[in-house]
Amino acid sequence: MIALGGIIGAGCVTGIARDWP
Repeated sequence: MIALGGIIGAGCVTGIARDWP
């Protein structure tokens, strides 16, 4: 889900998408 989070933008901001789908 890290990649998905990055795509959404949430992971991109935090650098690591914890559990965000």
